[in-house]
Amino acid sequence: MALERGRTATVCGMVCSLLLWPLPGTVEGGALQVTGAAAHSGSQGLRVTVGSSCMGPDFATVDGQVLGGPQTFEGCVSLSSASTTIGSGEVLFRAGERIVLGNGFRVTSGAIFVAEIDGMLSSDAYLEDSTPAAEAHLAAGFFIRPDALVMGDWEEFDLVVLESSFGTRWAAVVLKYNPTLGETRVVIEALTDAGFAFSTAGTEEAVLPAGWSWLGFDWKASSPGGYTGFLRLYLDGLPVADIAEIENSNARIEQVRVGAQGVMDGTSGSFDLDAFVSQVAGPVAPPP
Repeated sequence: MALERGRTATVCGMVCSLLLWPLPGTVEGGALQVTGAAAHSGSQGLRVTVGSSCMGPDFATVDGQVLGGPQTFEGCVSLSSASTTIGSGEVLFRAGERIVLGNGFRVTSGAIFVAEIDGMLSSDAYLEDSTPAAEAHLAAGFFIRPDALVMGDWEEFDLVVLESSFGTRWAAVVLKYNPTLGETRVVIEALTDAGFAFSTAGTEEAVLPAGWSWLGFDWKASSPGGYTGFLRLYLDGLPVADIAEIENSNARIEQVRVGAQGVMDGTSGSFDLDAFVSQVAGPVAPPP
């Protein structure tokens, strides 16, 4: 039992400039809205609403129990159950994507079992662009306003993910929250051919202030056998984090996702994006 929750739409090719975001592409649980209230320039921008109604774990398991209703069990992504008996009353299993009933699951006479797939349980919301043609260099920039975003202590999520068509996560721009300083911060992550992940977490963490900021990144694969690959982060046109001299010559970008990905239970609210620009060389300067 499964649910296909999204579709893919072109957001931006490798050389383009967008003042207005188009309609959402892949949407998971959270909400993507094209709205005038989110606009930094022009008439419309993109508002990303994160958080969900699911109070359970992402992957829930209910095994080897005798259940009596009324009861509800939730898995934000999936829920599985084996060797379980629905003995009386009504028992509801609800999941955002998948419910798996394994060996030994049974419902006794007179009891009621309800299985429900609810795509709104997942808290992720993002746009996906699958037009990049195995690019070895990609730079992008966009306006972001995090004012209405509420993140849980030490929680984080991916804002931008650059990956292959097979799902290899070559690079990412990550938002995280430091409760000690009360700051939303931005870090970058990059993967090498050998599978080692570099991160600027704890070393170069850029503070994302309230209001609109121009956030940009510049990623490049290395020459074969060389250590010339890099990922750089820019805030309002200034370099704020750098992962340099990495060997990632096999890396090619074929999919770009922008939004809220891997959102944790304590994060909710919304943030605004606008004026996305991407190109095959960088960095991308803020608009005048």
